[in-house]
Amino acid sequence: MKRMLLSVCLVALCGVGVGPAQVQAQDKSAPAAGTPSDVVERLAQIERDLKVLMQEIQELKKKLPAGSEFPTSKQLETLTDEIVKLRLELARRSPESRIETRQAFASPAAVQGSIQMINQWMLPVSVIVDGVAYTLRPGEARMISHAPGNFTYEVPGIRAATSRYLDAGETYTITIAPR
Repeated sequence: MKRMLLSVCLVALCGVGVGPAQVQAQDKSAPAAGTPSDVVERLAQIERDLKVLMQEIQELKKKLPAGSEFPTSKQLETLTDEIVKLRLELARRSPESRIETRQAFASPAAVQGSIQMINQWMLPVSVIVDGVAYTLRPGEARMISHAPGNFTYEVPGIRAATSRYLDAGETYTITIAPR
């Protein structure tokens, strides 16, 4: 506040416009005022301008809510960061982002194995591999990749649940054929 008043006084002394209470600009062709009466008149004008500015400041203060302060740039930066985090959390929780993916328990560098399913039956057949059902049309063959290690498969109504071991790079074939 004191800094602003000092700035206003300096601006007024220099003769630069300061808003509604503008200081009269001197005529550049006229000699500089040096008489005591000119200085007194100039100081009186500065005092009137300062009074008007103080009234405007008081009116602005009345318009602000009680105890309000302008946030600092650091506070604004912190609030911006919090808004970004909340938006990311909201996006993460939205129904569109709830796409579930399954990943085998293997390191990304590990070589996968394959399971080939072949339906030689004359009717559609379901094959369940580790709890996931695959329906095969008659004559259809399907290959899926699978992490090396143990797996379980079943052909409902034809073959009970059976556990097998799959090596990296190996292809295990399940053939459904009439007996």
